[in-house]
Amino acid sequence: MDLFSKPKTPEEKALSVTQLLRRMKNLLEVQIGETWVEGEVSNLRKQASGHWYFSLKDEGAQISCAMFGARKRLGAEALEDGAKVRVFAEASVYEARGQLQIIVQKAERAGAGDLQAKFEALKRKLLAEGLFDAAQKAGSAVSSRDRTRHVWHRGRASGRSQRAHAPRAVGATGAFSGAGAGPGG
Repeated sequence: MDLFSKPKTPEEKALSVTQLLRRMKNLLEVQIGETWVEGEVSNLRKQASGHWYFSLKDEGAQISCAMFGARKRLGAEALEDGAKVRVFAEASVYEARGQLQIIVQKAERAGAGDLQAKFEALKRKLLAEGLFDAAQKAGSAVSSRDRTRHVWHRGRASGRSQRAHAPRAVGATGAFSGAGAGPGG
């Protein structure tokens, strides 16, 4: 029976999950086999057994990777989170989970990781804007919560939500001014 053909009769025996996955694995290994794949390393986990597991991704997809006996493999030092690499690997299926994967045989650097570089650039931009400043975060958390509480109120006569004039934060104390902000506001 062809892997993708429909059973011709109701009596035709169904495949077990294991049989199906083994056929899929065989198809992948024969049709795709060993190939070079380029992407960015993510979630690198180095096991005490010497096996390394990670994801290789680009902007559109990701695939699970395994490098067995990684310390002895050519180019293993190229593997680190955020690194852009080229790996020579065999396409396969991890049958226990029914998960596509590639078994990496060797790796080499292919430049800086684009996704990691974009993340680092955004982090630098936000840092320059002071968004990681502990003093600013502490003040804005209180102000934001209190501002939200005071900006919206229910109209008594109409029962409709009405927006008060936007209050102005006076510091981390939660003091506000503006219409509807309380006595003397």
